[in-house]
Amino acid sequence: MKKSWIILIAMLLILAAASYGAARLLRPTWPEPPRSEPLFAMLHDYLGLTPDQRGRISAIDSKYAAKRVQLRQQLWDARDHLLEVVRDPDASRDEAISAIRCFGLARQKMAENTMEYVFDIREVLTPAQKAKLASVMGRGICALTGGPGMGGCGRPRMAPDSRMFPGGPRWGR
Repeated sequence: MKKSWIILIAMLLILAAASYGAARLLRPTWPEPPRSEPLFAMLHDYLGLTPDQRGRISAIDSKYAAKRVQLRQQLWDARDHLLEVVRDPDASRDEAISAIRCFGLARQKMAENTMEYVFDIREVLTPAQKAKLASVMGRGICALTGGPGMGGCGRPRMAPDSRMFPGGPRWGR
């Protein structure tokens, strides 16, 4: 009886190992489609793209992917240089200004690349998807300026005579 249990367990282990090996050898080997950056993949999901739209936008993604990698590396290098200058107690004002300009230029190039990408994908979208894209872009731009979202851009949405408006005539009353 004990011998039959040992044989059964050994057979199960051999069967499991063989099925695992067969699955690894026989799995399909088609090439993976180019992956979008996570943020853009989330945007694609948010917009509710159809499979046809995803295919067309995938071509746009691959067009921008290599350039984005290069721009991101330039941005990180400029950021690292700026941090080195800021941390260096012997750095001059001119070095700091040069480093911040370099960093700003790298950010500008990345922003321009992103905007070109957005305008390219807009050609593929339906009017409803374009409206959703405009909404999310507005919220993102306002978030960069410290605002609550589309329309506010960091400014209170109250009348100037409101008690809530800082500096208004009835402020604090």
